[in-house]
Amino acid sequence: MVKLVVDPAIRDSILTLPHDARAAFRKGIYIFAGLVSLAALVICVMTAMGGIMPWAAKYYTDWFLVALLGAVGPLGFFYSRDLKKIESIDEKFPDFLRDLAESARAGMTLPRAMVSASRGSYGELTADIRQMAAQVEWGVDFTETLARYGKKTQSSLIKRVVSLIIEARHAGGNVVDVLTAASDDAREIRQIITMRNNQMQSYSIVIYITFFVFIAVVLILKGQFIPAFAAAVDAAGGGVQVGGLRFKQFDPEDFNTIFFHAAIIQALGGGLVGGVLTRGHAVAGMRSIVVMISIAWIAFRVTG
Repeated sequence: MVKLVVDPAIRDSILTLPHDARAAFRKGIYIFAGLVSLAALVICVMTAMGGIMPWAAKYYTDWFLVALLGAVGPLGFFYSRDLKKIESIDEKFPDFLRDLAESARAGMTLPRAMVSASRGSYGELTADIRQMAAQVEWGVDFTETLARYGKKTQSSLIKRVVSLIIEARHAGGNVVDVLTAASDDAREIRQIITMRNNQMQSYSIVIYITFFVFIAVVLILKGQFIPAFAAAVDAAGGGVQVGGLRFKQFDPEDFNTIFFHAAIIQALGGGLVGGVLTRGHAVAGMRSIVVMISIAWIAFRVTG
């Protein structure tokens, strides 16, 4: 068998091309979204100044929302996509370790077991396994290949398990036993994380229900109470005296703007809190923020 010898620098650059391409694409999306947000923010300021733009000054909030959604939208999208991929990889990683252990128990070396596993199907993990198999075929040590993958992956579970495998190999433990124990450990951790996420998901539902109730109450006030009260004040000829309070004439649109801003604040706070509760990171709530702000805008601008 002829072994291909490749310069390490060239080999590493070839193996990282797909990851670099994805990173460049994401960076391009962030730059484009940032430019859109900056332009919307400039229009927002010009609209708030009044008389510069051909629409009413009250619409400065709408342009601020465009700037906000342009900033958090791509972040929430990529985070959700990465999280889904990580969860899929974490689900298949114990099976991969178990197959490595079975191949090693059958007499294969770990590099050959890695190459054999690369021919299987492990969902989102398959591409990573094939990349690791290519590395060991090109002469990279099995332990170094795992270490590289542990540094590259975004999964904290895989980082922990890979670290345990490497330390156990350095300590001279039985390879099959180490891989089997690591597979069992990864599966148990994954089950615990899944159980926790399912339990905390109920809090996200509560946040959405609270937001919808808030929107419903505000729309009722906006559509029924505020116009009726404004009409009563106008009919009284400039003001109404109730006890020691005197209600002057007012523009119902001022209250609508206040309610709209309150709905936006509710969406921002609810999304951030939901992200912390369900995933442990505020950025996990960016997608909920986009959804709730869109609902608030439709409720006040389209249907209102």
